[in-house]
Amino acid sequence: MNVSRITKFILVFFLIFSSILFTEAKGATIDPKVSDHENKLAKEKERQILIQYKKSSKESAYATKKKSFSTMISKVESIDPLIEILTVKNKDNVDTLVKELKNDSSVQAVEKNRISYIKAQSNDPYISKQWWLDTVNVNPAWAQTKKQQKQIVTAVIDSGIDTYHSDLKNKIAAGGYDFINGTQVISDPNGHGTSVSGVIAAQANNATGIAGVTGSYNVKILPLRVANAKGETYLSDLVEAIDYAINKKVDIINLSLGSDTPSAIENTAIQRAVKAGIIVVAAAGNEALKGNPIEYPASYENVISVGAVNNKKTRASFSSYNSYVDVTAPGEGVYTAAPFQRYEYVNGTSFSTPITAGILSIAKAIKPNLTVNEASNLIKSTSDDLGQKGYDSQYGYGLINAGRIVTTLLSENKRAVTGVQLDKRTINLSFASSVKAASNTLEIQKQQMNKDKTKSKPVPPETIRRTKEVSQYESELNDKLSSANTISLNSYVYGSITGNYLDKDHYRFIVTQPGTLSINSIWVSDYVAELGFEDDLEVGLLDKNGKLITYADYVLFQDKTASRYLTKYIAAGTYYIIVFQSSDYKNLYTDEWYGLSVAFQADNSTTLPALTNKNLFLKKGQSSSLLTAGSSTTGIQWSSSNPVAATVDKNGKVTGKGYGKTIISATANGKTLTCVVKVTADTIRPTASLFETILPADASNQKVTWKSSNTAVATVDQYGIITAQKNGTAIVTVTTAEGNFRASSTVNVTGAKTK
Repeated sequence: MNVSRITKFILVFFLIFSSILFTEAKGATIDPKVSDHENKLAKEKERQILIQYKKSSKESAYATKKKSFSTMISKVESIDPLIEILTVKNKDNVDTLVKELKNDSSVQAVEKNRISYIKAQSNDPYISKQWWLDTVNVNPAWAQTKKQQKQIVTAVIDSGIDTYHSDLKNKIAAGGYDFINGTQVISDPNGHGTSVSGVIAAQANNATGIAGVTGSYNVKILPLRVANAKGETYLSDLVEAIDYAINKKVDIINLSLGSDTPSAIENTAIQRAVKAGIIVVAAAGNEALKGNPIEYPASYENVISVGAVNNKKTRASFSSYNSYVDVTAPGEGVYTAAPFQRYEYVNGTSFSTPITAGILSIAKAIKPNLTVNEASNLIKSTSDDLGQKGYDSQYGYGLINAGRIVTTLLSENKRAVTGVQLDKRTINLSFASSVKAASNTLEIQKQQMNKDKTKSKPVPPETIRRTKEVSQYESELNDKLSSANTISLNSYVYGSITGNYLDKDHYRFIVTQPGTLSINSIWVSDYVAELGFEDDLEVGLLDKNGKLITYADYVLFQDKTASRYLTKYIAAGTYYIIVFQSSDYKNLYTDEWYGLSVAFQADNSTTLPALTNKNLFLKKGQSSSLLTAGSSTTGIQWSSSNPVAATVDKNGKVTGKGYGKTIISATANGKTLTCVVKVTADTIRPTASLFETILPADASNQKVTWKSSNTAVATVDQYGIITAQKNGTAIVTVTTAEGNFRASSTVNVTGAKTK
C-alpha cells in the first residue's frame, strides 16, 4: 500500500537563470481547455498524501486504521505494491492526517504530494549554432556509430514531447505515457520536454534543424509526461513514471527537474530504477543565486548530478553547486528543438542534463551491459578537469567528454582475433555462354543424347527413379500463374517438360506464418537421371504477383550427380514455383520427368523477420531484396555504411552502385540485423565473392588480406571478390592482420575458349 506523500513536489525544473525563468517554452501555446483541466487535477493533488508502507505491513496493520480515517478520505489509489495515494476530502485536514500517519508503525514514509519544477531558463542547417557539440567533443564519438551493439531507449520524464516535430518524430520509442491525463496520447503544452528531447536525440543528417548529442546512434526517446502546462510535477506522477520506465526496461532516465525538499518515497523509486540497471541523470539545479539549496533527485545516492557551464567553460552563474555534483555540461545558450517546428536558445541545468544523458546513451549503445557504477567511473576518469585540480563542488569531476568516453570503452572492449572462416570451400566459375562449348565432356554427352532422342515421346511414370514417395503429379496445363497447380507444403511432386522443350510448369502454395522454405529438384527419368544434368533444370521462387524472388542453386556432388537447391526465409503469403529447362536442346529433356521436394519449417518466434541474406554479392546495377515477399517494413530503419558501393531503400531492396563493400543494417524493436554486401567491378568476366568471418565475431581488428595462388587463373581483390581469367584451379587465401590466421577456398575455372 502506498500512501503517496503528495508533498507538493512540483519539480520546478526550469533551471532558472536570473530573470530568464520561463514556465513555458517559446512556441508552446497553452490551450485554455487543457489548462483548466490540469488546474482541476492540480487542486485535487494538493489534497493528496503519499504513503509508503513497510514490507508485509500493508495488509495487517493498516486495515483497521483506514476505517478510522474513512470520513476524511475520498479516494485511495495504489501506484506500487507498497505505495498508496490518499485523496483527502478537505485540504485543511491534510497536515493533520500526515502527522497521524507518521506515528503509525506500519508506515515507512508519509509525504504530501509535493511539487517539483522543471529546471529551465530560456547536413542539419542549424548545427552551426550548436557550439556545445564541439565543447563536449562529440565528433570522435560520432565516428564510432558502427560499434553500436543495441538500440538505446532513454526515458525523458518531463512535460511531454511534440510528436510531430520533424527533428523528433522518427526518434520516439513506442509506449510513451501521459501520467497527468492517464493516456498514451502525448503532447507538450509547456515545451520543456520537447527541448530536452531535442538535445538528446534530434535526428542527425536529415537536412532539417539540428542534431542531438547522440548523432546518428540509434537512440530513441520514451516520453513520459509528468509536468503540467505550468511546469509543475507532482510526486505521485513522478513515482509512477519511474516505475513505468523500469517496467519498460529503458536504459537511461533523464530528470531535468527538481525540488529543494527531499522525498523518501521519491528516493526509493530512484533506487528501484538503479537496482534495475538504469542510469539516472538529474539536474543539479539553477538556484546558485537564490541561496544555492541542495536539489533532489540530483543529490540522491547513485544519481548522476549535472551542473552547467557556459561557452567559456566556466560555471554558469545560476548553476547550483555542492558536493553532490558529479559533472558539468553546457547549459547556457543551448540551441534546441521547440514545439511547432521551432528552435530556440535555452538556459539551465535542464539542458546540461540531457547532454550528459545523451552521451551516456552512446556509452550504453557501445557497451550494453554498462552498469551505473561503471558510468560514474567513466565520468570520473574521462571528464576535462575544470576549476580546482581534481574533484570540486563547482564542476564535480569536470566537463563531460564524449569522445574520450567512447575511446575508453572501445579500448576496454578490445577482443583478440582467434581465427577466420570462409563461407565456401569451393567456387566454380564458368565462361560458358548459353551456347555451350563442345569441348566440355558433359556437353558432348548432352549433344549426343539430344541427337539420339530424335523424336519426343511421352515418358511413362514407371521409368521414374522413385527416390521419394510421390505426393502428387503435375497436371497440365500449368504454363501460367493463373493455371498453376496447387501443391501442399512438405510434399514431393513429379512433373515433366511436357510436349515441348519450352514448357514451363507453375506450382502454387500458401504459408500462413513466416518460416524457412527448402526446395530440392532433380531429374528422375531414367534417360537423364543421375548424370549431373541439373544445370539445365531451372527452379525459381516467385511472389504472389509472379515476380522472381530467387533461383535454386546448382549443386554438384562428388559422385557427379547434382540437384537444384534453395532455402529461403519467407513471410506468410501466397507463392509460386516455376520449373523449366534452360538448354537449347529440343529433344533431350522433352517429356522427361523431374522431382520437386517442397519443405517448410514454420518460425514460431515473434522477433523481427530474418534477412534473406547475411552475405550478398552483386554486380553494378543489380538489385536484391533483403526481406521476403510480403514482409512488413513498418518501423524498420535501413542504412548502408558505404552508399557508393550499394544503397538500400525503405523496403530493404539493395542495389549495387559501384565497386566495393558495404554493411546494410536493418533496425527495429531494439534489434539490429546486418548483411555484408560486396559489389564487383567486372561485369563481363565470371565473378564470385568469398565472405570471411573473423573469430570471435566481435573481435576488435577485422582487417584481412587476400591472395590467389594462381593469378593467371583467378584474381582476388581486397574485398575477397574473385574474377576468372582462364581455365584452371587456384587457391584463394584470406589472412587476418592480427594473429596471421588463414582460411582457403579452391576456385575452379572452366569454359574459357582456348587458343
